Amino acid sequence: MREIKFRIWCNSLKRMIYNPYIKDITEQRYQINDYFNGKNNKFTWMIYSNVKDQNGKELYEGDIIKIYSNINNFYEISIVIFYKGSFNYLKNPEFYGISFPLNSLPSYCFIELIGNIYENTKLLENKNE
Repeated sequence: MREIKFRIWCNSLKRMIYNPYIKDITEQRYQINDYFNGKNNKFTWMIYSNVKDQNGKELYEGDIIKIYSNINNFYEISIVIFYKGSFNYLKNPEFYGISFPLNSLPSYCFIELIGNIYENTKLLENKNE
């Protein structure tokens, strides 16, 4: 069964919040994914892809990943996106490149989570160096 989790980027605090919750007027706590689903100008919502990297770290929309091959020591930096109903990795994000399903990688390729597009933008500047 698919596990549904969210994280949010708080624009005002400039920080990532995992498993966010809110309180109502009576101080009752609610998980945000039970209470509200969407985006607004204060928060950017990201959903868990149900995929983990080689180290067991969960991958969310907006994560920056390193995909590398054991065969020829090749690697590339990509971004996890949700596109047309599935989670994909976006190749060549600076050129609006094409994307491929996360679960389509051959068995000799591995994924490593190296950051996200909000806290680690410099990782995209040094792409494939």
